[in-house]
Amino acid sequence: MDQVYDLYDQAVADRAEFFAKEGAVAVLQADDRAHEGLLMAEAAGGFRSSATPPPPTFVVTAEQYNRIARLLEHQEPVRVRVNLKAATSDRDVDGLNIVGEIPGGAKKR
Repeated sequence: MDQVYDLYDQAVADRAEFFAKEGAVAVLQADDRAHEGLLMAEAAGGFRSSATPPPPTFVVTAEQYNRIARLLEHQEPVRVRVNLKAATSDRDVDGLNIVGEIPGGAKKR
């Protein structure tokens, strides 16, 4: 199982290095699991501190992604403003899944 993990980690690190070499300032990616305000996220780069840091990577819903695609098909310019604040470590650390919930309820009247 460790070999599969290492192959996955290397593929993700190679992808991040490709985007960095191409000069990408951000990456937008669709995820079929993203809908109705629910977004899933994966690691954008390798898990080793020696890996090239990935550009900021954002998951967009199918609706957002499709709107961008339609505008581009009609040769309309698309501008996207992104903002990401993240901390990284200069050494290898164990990563964990983060689960969060934004509580909601009925609208207050």
